[in-house]
Amino acid sequence: MSTTTDAGTAELQGRLWSINAANWAELQEPYLEPAFRAGLDAVGVGQGTRLLDVGCGAGLALRLAADRGADVSGLDAAPGLLEHARRRVPGAQMIQGEIQSLPFRDHAFDAVTAFNSFQYAADPVAALHEAKRVTAPGGRILALLWSPAYMCQLAPHLQSLSALMPPPPSGTPGPFALCGRDALAEFFASAALEVAHIEDVMCTFAYPDTATAVAALSSAGPVVRVAEHAGEEVVRLDIEAFLARHVRPDETYAIRNPFRYAVSTPIT
Repeated sequence: MSTTTDAGTAELQGRLWSINAANWAELQEPYLEPAFRAGLDAVGVGQGTRLLDVGCGAGLALRLAADRGADVSGLDAAPGLLEHARRRVPGAQMIQGEIQSLPFRDHAFDAVTAFNSFQYAADPVAALHEAKRVTAPGGRILALLWSPAYMCQLAPHLQSLSALMPPPPSGTPGPFALCGRDALAEFFASAALEVAHIEDVMCTFAYPDTATAVAALSSAGPVVRVAEHAGEEVVRLDIEAFLARHVRPDETYAIRNPFRYAVSTPIT
């Protein structure tokens, strides 16, 4: 969820995503489970699959893969998130590192997944090349990211927060940069990979109350960065204003946000 390179923002992102890591792990990441399950299905994760999840966050996708019998490894820039990942999958290899310089040998994995991580790399193409390097012949690579903004109910909130954020690091492409079908095909082609298929998976952020929603939405690294720049109160008010447009009669929330994944053809 937060890995980049030495030339990029790994140190910053690792710190930001660690600050509210518990809230991310407990309140936000679980809503991504439908996307994780669909992605694991798409790359054929099962008994004995050697899986690497780059930008593994708090490890929920790895836990789901381990439950299928996979031999899982994870890499992320955020030590706070990795603490949760290690607790979720005891004994699995979890490394704090760089998505563009993976500390693994060539052809070490049968599948590499990147759930919301390639698009945050300083150089996404370099990150994809690294994923390809560590994937064995016949293996697959998955890139999952936000679906296009017009499909996401959370997009107006992300756009309002962007107005409060300091200028992004040079070269940072942003959350929606790769989500178009043509953009994904071109992205994979940049590493001499073909896309087997592209799918959208609906995830619903079903918060039980306002306090939980604010805590969950405040846990992501980019939102933490806005809070440090503009103030926590400004961020809270922005989140509450967004939530007011989605409150249900019972004062709960259901915010629908699809995620899009692309899977490579088997690597030769």
